[in-house]
Amino acid sequence: MARRQVRLQDVAERAGTSVATVSRLLNKKPLAVHVSDETRGRVLKAAEELRYRPNRLARGLVTSRTHIIGLSLPVYSPPTYSLHRWSVQGVDVGSLISGVLAACYPENYDVIILQRQEFVEPEPTPTVPLCADFTDGLIYAAPNVDYDHYSQFLDTSLPLVMVGKEQSDRNIRPYVTLNNENEFLRLTRALIRKGHRRIALLLPEKRSHSTSQWTLAGYSAAFKESGIPMDESLVVEDGDPGQMVREVMQRGVRPTVIIVARNNVAVPVLETVKQLGRRCPEDVEIVVFGDDHEFEQTRPRLSALRGDISGLGFEAARMMFQLLRGETPVSSELNRPCDFIRRESSGLQSL
Repeated sequence: MARRQVRLQDVAERAGTSVATVSRLLNKKPLAVHVSDETRGRVLKAAEELRYRPNRLARGLVTSRTHIIGLSLPVYSPPTYSLHRWSVQGVDVGSLISGVLAACYPENYDVIILQRQEFVEPEPTPTVPLCADFTDGLIYAAPNVDYDHYSQFLDTSLPLVMVGKEQSDRNIRPYVTLNNENEFLRLTRALIRKGHRRIALLLPEKRSHSTSQWTLAGYSAAFKESGIPMDESLVVEDGDPGQMVREVMQRGVRPTVIIVARNNVAVPVLETVKQLGRRCPEDVEIVVFGDDHEFEQTRPRLSALRGDISGLGFEAARMMFQLLRGETPVSSELNRPCDFIRRESSGLQSL
């Protein structure tokens, strides 16, 4: 039989005092009358013996604060990935959660994960309203206009922080994002310096998507500064990973290196390269934006750029607490260089 949750009344009966006194002592609120040390000790002892834990939802009805932050993350269907395989636009979700938790802990806030379903196959399902009840604010990772779960909160009093910039002319703020454009510039520049000229770029989203725009801007800027013409035929967008590889490998000019712009499609890319009879890295090298635990298990192991994702989560939570204090946070792009994780799929030594 389930154990009944201990109430303030239970603690008051055990300590031999009023519920109001127990509530104020345990919640560290000012007392209307003096309470002796002996009474205080009885209350604390009773609470410990009964293993009393505050009911945050009940407290929230009184204080209008639950001390819970919601973190909304997309779940891709079919849901075959465990937590460490989740990714949000090349973002390691475990690191994102760690950053949010690190900022919430000293503020005495807990975090609840609110999942939402996106990129469902074979057919997209209607958007289901996201439930953010009992939260003081919502951190929304990777906004996607095709699966809009966030507009429902724009005209409410619920504080909202976006991780990633929303793709519309509404200019939803505040948001925090990584400066991906600069990182793709650094990566492409390093490959050019190594001697590569036929550098393929696989974009999992359409070029109109902001993530693709930043990626392509950094990629093309590296060619421009080097004075080398960029071959548009080596840029493939918005398709099945295997099909994108086949498309770029079967064109007239075969690439010597492939940049995969999002980590959760990298393994199919490598598998397709092998199926086409090409060796990696001897025939074609592969570098991925966004690291993944699975890259240590592939053969060859996949080289990757690892961003400061925990810092991204920390900054999003910091903005949330600014909103909760009635302040106006400034949206930002974190200009923190990625770490290059050198593995066997590329001969690149560093950026």
